[in-house]
Amino acid sequence: SDDDVSTTQVPAAEESFECEIKEYPPEWYTDQKHVFIFSEAGKPIYSRFGKEENIVGLFGVMQALLSCVQDNQDELQCIRTSDRLFVFRCHSPLVLAAVAHPDE
Repeated sequence: SDDDVSTTQVPAAEESFECEIKEYPPEWYTDQKHVFIFSEAGKPIYSRFGKEENIVGLFGVMQALLSCVQDNQDELQCIRTSDRLFVFRCHSPLVLAAVAHPDE
């Protein structure tokens, strides 16, 4: 239920950083669903589209978000944007992340 949902504000980063993604496969844009598996350290293990080594920065950003929320003694379950829903499940030592259109 909605009563069980808590919201944690993530502190703003003091420094900006860039995430270089070497190559976007065409499926990245055309498919609405993406699945990623990475280690708790942020090491890429699986990506539905693209080579894991080419999107290692994305895995690092997702792990940084998870770590920031965990540092506040909370668990990041999802992030909603206007056109995407990011869902995270942590099963030590692995993290599963799924990205889809919110209506799916």
